Amino acid sequence: MYTGLYKYIYNNEYVKKDPTNNAVPQKIISQLTGYKRNTNLFNYQVSHIFGKTKNIFLFEAPWNSALVPKIIDPFTGHETKGVWPEEYQARFSEYATEKYSDFIDEYNELISKSQVSQGIEVYIANVRRSEGETKRILQFEKDVMLELAPIKNYRYTS
Repeated sequence: MYTGLYKYIYNNEYVKKDPTNNAVPQKIISQLTGYKRNTNLFNYQVSHIFGKTKNIFLFEAPWNSALVPKIIDPFTGHETKGVWPEEYQARFSEYATEKYSDFIDEYNELISKSQVSQGIEVYIANVRRSEGETKRILQFEKDVMLELAPIKNYRYTS
């Protein structure tokens, strides 16, 4: 449904799903840094800083990707609980916000345009008309509102 949504909103029929959810970001990080996982960089993973991996703007944005040492993985996941993960995530979010504030502002301006919100409403209404109001459609609507939202008060999500 996301590819249909992007085709509708942006008239872009060339959006493709990355089946691994990280191959393209890894390739971009490698091109920009010269480091390639498991070649000259070991025990690191590429993570999306602000999440939103179904968002065509943020999935491939270099400023939304980070090389994270696997040893700190227990502190990074959205499912982690406890004092140490909370402290790490807060510090990382603060650092990323400061470092990428210009990009975040630009993204927030782009995603806040009425074309996006109106496009989402019309697209979902069209899908409801053709498929009915199923759990799948309701979940998609909920998810897309999070995926295509401005970045505000976020926490690091690996």
